[in-house]
This record gives sequence, structure tokens and C-alpha cells, in this order.
Amino acid sequence: MWFITRAMNVIARSIRNDPHMGAPVASGSGLTLYSRQWTTPQKPQALVFWFHGYGAHCHRPSDNRLGEQLLQRDIALFALDQEGYGCSQGERGLFSNWELLVNDAEIFVDQVRERYPEIPFFIMGESLGGALTILLGLALQEREIPFFRGALFVAPAVENDVEPSSEVTQALLQLAKVFPHWYKGMPHLPPEKVYRTQAGIDQSNEDTWPKGLAWNRPFRLATASAALALTTNARERVGEIAYPFATVHGTADYVIPSSASNRLMRESITPTHQKTALFLEGAYHDLLNDPAHLDAELFLWSWLEEQLEKIDNETAVKSKRASS
Repeated sequence: MWFITRAMNVIARSIRNDPHMGAPVASGSGLTLYSRQWTTPQKPQALVFWFHGYGAHCHRPSDNRLGEQLLQRDIALFALDQEGYGCSQGERGLFSNWELLVNDAEIFVDQVRERYPEIPFFIMGESLGGALTILLGLALQEREIPFFRGALFVAPAVENDVEPSSEVTQALLQLAKVFPHWYKGMPHLPPEKVYRTQAGIDQSNEDTWPKGLAWNRPFRLATASAALALTTNARERVGEIAYPFATVHGTADYVIPSSASNRLMRESITPTHQKTALFLEGAYHDLLNDPAHLDAELFLWSWLEEQLEKIDNETAVKSKRASS
């Protein structure tokens, strides 16, 4: 049992020593989820909510970089460790209910917004977190929250290179009910398929549970089933997206083909002038740890600043009308 104790110590140390640790979030399943935040005492001009991808967490150096970049633009960043990942409770690498995952994200957004009730906010997700973000955005869209102003996607998981047949999908569902924790022999993405540089590969290997916070192992059966359902639901509802968004994708993405971002651009009903995409030649899946990460970040933050400029112009027009 020594390795379990050591792993729990990794989580405890991360929580205790983190200057960006945010308020805990009560999951719909009764677990405690941990968040991180990059804020200042002053009221920010906008909020961004960040959702990581499969196996990841929000304690990586790239997360700190995003937070610092946004703070320089007077924007606060809030990130959530999902169930079973990072410092949050739950069995490592396991989630079995994709709807609960989206609901927890909505709980997180609502909880933070109680502190900033009239601040414009955006949601942002990477890979499987991108699929989550699509569905979260649709939930916020249905609630007609006026301060929700759009989404940013990084290699959103709405397509896969190989889609399982309906027979395989049904078999997976049944097996997941009986052996939800099983992962040996399941599909696994080696780091060299995710990262383009040796530094990225080394960082991934060093961060692997139980020594680190990431679950860089094969999918558990229940997780594979839930992830497939999450991706499928996001893809089937792309045509409902009406909110503004920006998406960025690498052309050499082995995990989620760049056609996924093309699908968002093609099938969403968001007005053409309110959506944009950037395809980075030769970039791999983990764009935020790719040699092209600065191009990806500049593109996303430029779009974000354009949206905030539109908000400022709208506010100026309203004020002018009110005073006339």
C-alpha cells in the first residue's frame, strides 16, 4: 500500500503548496473537486473558465503560463481538476458519467460567478475538455445568460480517427458495467503521439500517476465508455452552437484530427463573423506544449480581446442612448 500513500502525498503536497489554489467545488456525485485561480484583488474585465483534457489536470506549467498571460490582460482564469484527475477526489483516471462531468463544470462556473455576477465570461477547453466545453456552452446558451460571451477550443474532441462500430460500442458499454475500473490492454496514447518534442514527452513521463498528478495510462473501461458518449453527444450537437467561438488545431494531430475544428466552423449556426479557426502546420495534439504554442495562444488571446472590445463598444452605445 506504500504507493497509494505516496500518491496521496503528491495530491496533499500540491494542494498545500499551491498559491493559486481556489475554492473547492462539491461535485454532483458527492466528491470534492479542486480548482485553481489566477486573480488579483482588483475586479477583472473578464473571466475565463478552463477545462483540461483526458488524463490531464490544471497544475501543469502550461496552465500557469495561461494564467499569467491572461492576468497581463486583466482577465482572471479559473481552472477545474475534474473527477479522478489532478487533486480532485475520485479513483484515478475514472469517470463513468459524462453528464455529471458537464454538470460539475456548470456548478463550478456558477460558484465562481457568484463572486463576479456582472463580469463577462468565456469558457475554454482542450481535447476531451473541448467536448465538455461545447456541451457546457450549449447549457449556458439555453439559460440565456447575458454575460456568457463565447468559447475557446484547443483541439476539441468531436471526431476521432477511428470510430468504433455500433457493435463494439455496445460491447464496451456492457463490459464497463461489469469491469468499470479495468484498464490493462485498453487503448493508450504514447506520449510521442501527443507531444512533438522530447521535452514534452519527458514532462509527460515524469508527471505520470502515482509519481505525478496525470493519468498517462490506458483508458479505464468505464472512462472509455463515458468519453465516447461525451464526444458523440458533442459532435451530434455542434449544429446547435450559436455562441461566438475560436478554435485552434494542429494539422499533425494524431489524437483528434483537425477536421474536428473544421466541423465546428462548418456546422455551427454561429454567425460567420463570430467564429474563427487557426490550423497550425505540423503541430501535434497538445498545442499548449507544442513548439507552436505561442502562435496558438496569441490567436486565442487576440480573439478574446476583440470580443471584449465589442463589449466595450456595446456598453458605450447603451450609455449614449441612456443619456440622450
